[in-house]
Amino acid sequence: MARSQNDRSGTRPSHPLFPPIWQGAEPLHILAEYAPNSPKENADFWKQLHTLWTRRKLPKISVLLGDFNMVEESVDRLPPHPGNLGCTQMLRNFCRHFQLIDGWCMTNPDKLAFTFLQPQTAIRLRIDCIYVNGKNIKHQ
Repeated sequence: MARSQNDRSGTRPSHPLFPPIWQGAEPLHILAEYAPNSPKENADFWKQLHTLWTRRKLPKISVLLGDFNMVEESVDRLPPHPGNLGCTQMLRNFCRHFQLIDGWCMTNPDKLAFTFLQPQTAIRLRIDCIYVNGKNIKHQ
């Protein structure tokens, strides 16, 4: 996601750059994002991204991936602790708009795994995520 020149904070999405990848006759639109650490900026980021897509009538996202700097469920954190409700709600609204689901959780419902370890506190988090449109998941 490119940032506008006027955006000093680096948290406001402005110009999405993502050429489609063709899978047969249908294009796959893959969006990679790095969301802000601050809970308020993170929630604003997802809200602004959703607004951007709606206003510009951008193509439907097939895959959303990146470091979201938040946990959606308390099980995504060790020790378990719920994430910020504002961030979670804004991410869920964005994903719901594109019918995106957490691909890893869908294919590994009984596994716990974490993508980040905070060495000073030994807290483990799953903040790196891959969300896919449900029709792109191959069930085994």
